[in-house]
This record gives sequence, C-alpha cells and structure tokens, in this order.
Amino acid sequence: MRLILGSHVAVVVADPAIPEIRHRSEIVNPSYVTAAADGRTVYAVSEDIGGPGMVYAFAVSGERLDPLGEPRLSGGEQPCHAQVHPSGRFLLVANYGDGSVAVLPIRDGGELGPPSCVIAHQGSGVDLPRQSGPHAHQAVTDPSGQWVLVCDLGIDQVIVYRLDETTGLLRQHSIARFDGGQGIRHLAFSPDGTQAYVTAELSSELVECEWDAPAGVLTPLRSINTVAMDGKPVERNYPGAIVLSTDGSRAYVTNRGHNSIGVVDTALFELIGTRDCEGDWPRDAALSQDGQTLYVANENSGTLVWFDVSGRTPEHITDAVLEVPEVTSILPL
Repeated sequence: MRLILGSHVAVVVADPAIPEIRHRSEIVNPSYVTAAADGRTVYAVSEDIGGPGMVYAFAVSGERLDPLGEPRLSGGEQPCHAQVHPSGRFLLVANYGDGSVAVLPIRDGGELGPPSCVIAHQGSGVDLPRQSGPHAHQAVTDPSGQWVLVCDLGIDQVIVYRLDETTGLLRQHSIARFDGGQGIRHLAFSPDGTQAYVTAELSSELVECEWDAPAGVLTPLRSINTVAMDGKPVERNYPGAIVLSTDGSRAYVTNRGHNSIGVVDTALFELIGTRDCEGDWPRDAALSQDGQTLYVANENSGTLVWFDVSGRTPEHITDAVLEVPEVTSILPL
C-alpha cells in the first residue's frame, strides 16, 4: 500500500511499511488529493491563495506520480476538496475562496477537461469574518451514488444536487440548514447510508443527521462538542476531518486547537473521549484499507502519525512517524 499526501509544496508518495517519502511532485499547495476507483489516477487541487484555483491529474506509476494532461482551472478560487464521481467520468471540486462547486469531465485515460458546470453559492453567516460569504468546503456523493452533497462553511448549509451524467451539469435538489455560526466543513456517511455525521468547524461540534437517499434529503438531528472536558486549555477548537470506522460504530474527528482526536460512539452519539494527536493542528485523517490504522496529518508540526484503532480508543504507534512539511491531506492507495 502507498500513501499519497498533499502538503504545502508537493504531492508526496510515501511507504507506510517503512515510513519514508518515495516521490515528490511539486505544485503549489495541493491541499487535497483523491483518486479514481481503480487507483490508476490521482487528482490534486492547488489551493493557491495568490493565483487561480487549479486541478492536476497524475498517472500512478509504481511509486511515481507522472503528470497526466494539462492542469485545469478549478472553476473558482482556492479549491480545497475533490472527489471522483462513482461513474468515473467526472471530478467534483469544492472551491473555498468564492464558495462555488465545479464539475470537471474525466476523459478516457484519466485526463481532465475544462469545467462543464460551475455553481456559485450565495449568502453569508453570523460568524464574521469567517462567514462573510459562502465557502464550499467539501463535495461528495452519497453511498447510493444518486446525489452530490456540498458542505458550505460560510452559509451553514449542505446543498444537495443531482448530476446529469449526460451533460455534466448539476441541478439543485434540496438544502439542509444548520444552526447559524456552526460552520459546516465535512461529512461522512454511515456504512448503511442512512445517517451522516457532519463536522461544524466554528462551533466545535459534530452533528448527527438523518439521510433519506430515496428523497435526497439531509436532516440535522443533534450535536455534541468534539472536545472532552479534560482540563486541557484551548481558546478555540476547529474540528476538521471526520472518519468512520469500517463497522460504523466509531467516528474519529480531528480537533485543531485542542490538538486531539475526538472519539464518538455513534450508537449512543456520545463523546467517549479524546486522544492527543501527537502533533500540532491535525487537519486530515484517513483509515488504512484494512480499517485497523488511522493516519493523522498534523499540518503545523509537519508530521504524519499512525494510530492503532483496533480497540476502543486509538493507540499511538510510536515508531511510525513521517515528516512532511505542512501536510494537509492523506490518501491510502
């Protein structure tokens, strides 16, 4: 298995068996990486604050990533998330800077075409300046493959779209509205596809939602704080990534500020506790393919760390640490 990592200056290929970097493809701030279902193509968004949003395609060649076709405009500013549609024919991109979502066609061989659709969200929130306008933060498909859900931190909404696979156009279907100032960042679905768990970055909460796939409707139910009351001082905490265990019994949330991993019992929807992230500012997390290891990307300390999650709470694997400057994204491949 390989790990594809996004950092401030490069897309990195690493070996988790012997923690070391094997290959680097230098682009500006590839803040999120994703892959096609067959693992042959990797896509990285370039969240260049000073320039146009770009998306890059790479062919996976052993331990190398070779550029595939020309980079494409992301359709907006500061792209921060991407996912390949289940059809394999489109890349969904969330542009944080201007609060837009874009669809880029994937051509035969994995190359990207220019955007076939760009939709700009509208509105603002109550937490200024973080919510002075829309900030699309994640675009994902639901487990049924019928719907595209876009989390928008700036307007406290998850907007549900249907993608026309003939035209590559999105059509808005429904909107889930959350409490003002929560700052909706990322979501993850339960294995059975009936629930979704949403990180609220600005209120330091995890929100449990009902997901009605036939109707295409997301309904927020209840929220809990992602930081245990353990006496550890923290002025503000900003939940980032949300990862569910393979059986769905646990949700792992990265706490930036508190510098911990929050562990939630999803059946009870209770915070079991937190585990030190062994670094500073845990931005992303991902499970190994066997579901036994949790990888955590500590952006400010520039470290990728391993945790054994086969038990009730994560246990740090002390000999598994990889230094990657400003690591922001993890993709086990």
